[in-house]
Amino acid sequence: MAEQYTEDDRKHLEFIQNIISRMNQCSFQLKQWMVTLVAAILGLSLTVFNSKFVLIALLPVCIFWLLDAYYLHQERKYRVLYNDFTSSEKNHQTKVYDLNAGKYLAGCCEYIKVIFSKTIFPLYLPILVLILFLFICRWH
Repeated sequence: MAEQYTEDDRKHLEFIQNIISRMNQCSFQLKQWMVTLVAAILGLSLTVFNSKFVLIALLPVCIFWLLDAYYLHQERKYRVLYNDFTSSEKNHQTKVYDLNAGKYLAGCCEYIKVIFSKTIFPLYLPILVLILFLFICRWH
């Protein structure tokens, strides 16, 4: 039997879904900016005769990696909040319109796990390796 939600419950769940969507959109935009910025720096490094210029591209990759992990971290916490609110157990601690997801810090929501998650790590690690490879190639 389907669980009946009040209008307040539905609105609360809609707020959480909007937050999740916003975090996802921010994460996507960060990836776009990172690729664009790194490509511009690497393209510019072709015109500069200093091989260390390639290493400048490491900075935005690391910064965007951490920012992307932050947004995924927040998104995961709100997904757990959503699941907690919609769970069939009536003893959950989530109140209607309580959007504080700060209590969900363990398990899949740990920041260090998010940094090395399968949705972020495979994008940023190859770019870091490529930059280091280009630096080594230009150095010799």
